[in-house]
Amino acid sequence: MTIDKIQPTTLPSVVETKVTKTAEEADKARALTTQRTLDNNQQAAARAAAANEVVTLPVKVSTTAQQMLQASRLASDGKESFDAKKVERLRREIMEGRFPIDEERLARKVMELEQQLGDLGRG
Repeated sequence: MTIDKIQPTTLPSVVETKVTKTAEEADKARALTTQRTLDNNQQAAARAAAANEVVTLPVKVSTTAQQMLQASRLASDGKESFDAKKVERLRREIMEGRFPIDEERLARKVMELEQQLGDLGRG
């Protein structure tokens, strides 16, 4: 007895249906697990708020945000970054027309800032 050709067979529809249902059930189980995790986080936050406690939930900080923070720290170099009296004095001088503005220097600084910000977006 010899076999000349092997006939391809198809899976019965019962098996195909079962595989599809199993995949759907797995998707539903994953969605339910995710929802339960969210619900648990919300419940923990509500309990902590009621008890005036601090809740720590996971947070992902983007690379760009980390780079901006680092650039800010490097730029401030440990100095106070805001002097309200100086700002008010400069505002008054500008409003009264007594503050000289070097347009070329200002344009150069704006271009430098744009370049730095552009570099941060490429990370």
